[in-house]
Amino acid sequence: MIAWQNHLLAFKRANGKGYSASYLRKIHSQLSAIFNHAVDFYHLPSNPTQKAGNIAIEEYKEMLFWTYDVLRTLSNNRGLIFRYLNIF
Repeated sequence: MIAWQNHLLAFKRANGKGYSASYLRKIHSQLSAIFNHAVDFYHLPSNPTQKAGNIAIEEYKEMLFWTYDVLRTLSNNRGLIFRYLNIF
C-alpha cells in the first residue's frame, strides 16, 4: 500500500504536474471505503489503507477576498468592475 501511495506521489502527467492533494485524498478515501466494505462483508482481516495511513500531502491555496469598500466601489461603477475582472 505504501509503495502504491509513493507511486501516486511520484507520478507526473504530460504537463509535468503531479496529482493534486485533494485528488490524492479522494483516491485514498474511496479505496479505504472499498476495503472497509471488504472487512465488514467479506472477512478481510484488516483495512490496509488504515495501516498505511493517509497520503501525506499538504496543499494550501491562497484565498483572495474583496473588502466591503472595494466591493461597494466596484458595484457603484460597473465599468470599473469589468476592467478589474479582465486583469485576472
